[in-house]
Amino acid sequence: MSEGEEIIREGSYGSAFYIIEEGEVRCSQQGSSHEICRRLVASDFFGERALLSTERRAATVTATRDSTLLVLDRETFLRLLGPLEECIRLEAARQGRHELSDHSSGEGDGDGDGDGEGGGDGAGDREGAGEDEPRSV
Repeated sequence: MSEGEEIIREGSYGSAFYIIEEGEVRCSQQGSSHEICRRLVASDFFGERALLSTERRAATVTATRDSTLLVLDRETFLRLLGPLEECIRLEAARQGRHELSDHSSGEGDGDGDGDGEGGGDGAGDREGAGEDEPRSV
């Protein structure tokens, strides 16, 4: 992916899961001037939410620099990672993204400030988190 290239468009149907091998992406939503979470980098992942539910994509993901992504189509994702669905949901909840863990509408984190850092368990800003800890959107 080249810098500035859109990878996922908010509102589209999901057909792939992405793992960042190299580079950086940002996640944004229509009607918000702020990014909805920290920038995602190598070893982070995104795109699982639309594959684990019938929801459309909850955010637009754009490369902020040239990036290399590993991509799994829906069928492969469900075959390989589907059995780990509960682990993925727990990780989302741990990160303060409870909307994935309970299949809500995905209207944000519930604290109303649009920063993507919900109340939850305080893990929203992830400061001090390990560099190789996976993240999702």
